[in-house]
Amino acid sequence: MVAWGQDANFYYSNAYVVFVNDDPAIENDTLYYFSISEPTIWNNEKPHVIYGLVVIENGASLEIMEGTEVYLHHNSNLVVGELWYRPNDVPIKSSIKVLGNNTNRVLFTSDRLDEYYRDIPGQWGRIWLTANSSENLIQGATIKMAPLAYM
Repeated sequence: MVAWGQDANFYYSNAYVVFVNDDPAIENDTLYYFSISEPTIWNNEKPHVIYGLVVIENGASLEIMEGTEVYLHHNSNLVVGELWYRPNDVPIKSSIKVLGNNTNRVLFTSDRLDEYYRDIPGQWGRIWLTANSSENLIQGATIKMAPLAYM
């Protein structure tokens, strides 16, 4: 997407996790991300733009409906299942379902729409299916300009 003024759904950090270092001489690390913590549906009424990380938290799900366009900013990722360990939590698996089809595909691509960037790979991160995810489905999707489509 070209500017914030465009009509779209924008996702940027609304949550964080702090990684505490055992050595007091080393600063703690903080990871900021957008949290999806309940069953969520992204439809095709307007584009979805990701800045940074979107994490589908343990136990949550994301369904992306046919014809939906998802734009990711430089180094942005869509992560299915938490990447961190919480000692008192029993992980409940997360899931993503991309429900495109041959005539109405779901598009994942960079938010750089100008001509120069149109076909340059490596502009955003990945769709990351972690060990804390299951029952994932990606069908009818076009995934462009990422160094790695999903893992």
